Amino acid sequence: MPWCPKCKSEYREGVTICAECGSVLVNDEQFDELVKIEAASALSEDRFQEENRCSKKNRYLEESFQEENRISEADAEDRITDNRESTMHSLYWDSSERASENRSSAWILLVMGGLGLLGAGLGMTGLLPVEFSNPYLIYGVMTAVFLLFIVAGIVSMKNAIIFERKAKSENSLKDILLEWCRESLHREEVDQQIGAEEIASDEILYLKRFECLKIKLNHQFLNLDQGFLDKLIEDCVYDMVFEGEEPAGCTENKEQKT
Repeated sequence: MPWCPKCKSEYREGVTICAECGSVLVNDEQFDELVKIEAASALSEDRFQEENRCSKKNRYLEESFQEENRISEADAEDRITDNRESTMHSLYWDSSERASENRSSAWILLVMGGLGLLGAGLGMTGLLPVEFSNPYLIYGVMTAVFLLFIVAGIVSMKNAIIFERKAKSENSLKDILLEWCRESLHREEVDQQIGAEEIASDEILYLKRFECLKIKLNHQFLNLDQGFLDKLIEDCVYDMVFEGEEPAGCTENKEQKT
């Protein structure tokens, strides 16, 4: 019996053209062969899709990097401006700086609170030559305010201790990252990946180098704080890889260990 290869409709003997799609009809053997070919093609497509899903995670970083390389110069310049503006609003403040700031604030609050309580105590005992219509109310309010200063100073001091401990952890992580960068990151390799020879703008070259370094570090070390990583690349890694020198703040811990 003749069959339509597209509609899969069966016709009576003598009919040669499909009434629905106009295709030339085929015999039983030809139709069976077409069905087998379509089934094999569908199976191959399913296997391909499965393999594609399995390898998608492994190709993610490479694809994202290649996508960045396809950005036009105009788009890249816009991204540079946006990146600078966002950096101005979200500069990373490392734990050692925060510890120092909290410790300074703590001492200021504690000294002001202590002096204020001393003044209020002297006023309530009449040792200060200052008179108020209701001295107990005034000195009571002053005492409460300066007690709050002391409490805030204690909290700031505790925060300073917490940030000092966190700073030690950050310094250890920084040493590990820098050691890996010294051994694994090379200027020629990075420039070859981003196609540095074809980039005319210094700003675009810097951006692409920066993003390439960031991708490599995120791939090697998981769950890094992105603010911490940006600051590390800007302060240390970029000069280490592309300028051949390490800023003083990046070599300090290394020299102390040796």
